[in-house]
Amino acid sequence: MYNPLSQKLAMITPKTLIVGVDVAKHTHYAQMINLRGEGLHKPFPFENHSSGIDDLVLEIRTKQFKNGLSNVLGASLPVRSLSKVVIYPFILRR
Repeated sequence: MYNPLSQKLAMITPKTLIVGVDVAKHTHYAQMINLRGEGLHKPFPFENHSSGIDDLVLEIRTKQFKNGLSNVLGASLPVRSLSKVVIYPFILRR
């Protein structure tokens, strides 16, 4: 039987960095946690343009390296549908 929640939960391992993003019009906020829900970084703002995304990617890579995490999973609330959380794997530019 198809169970999307089970598939999403299976993506989270002890080596996963979970990044939650609060999407806004100009300034977004991101929070990083581990499998246990422990905050690895204070929520921080990043701007809605390419240098803001670069700042987010830098913070993600820094926390990944510092905490020995190999996977990154992102979650956000879509602006138009606040009743559904979107979970997606991050694909970081190299």
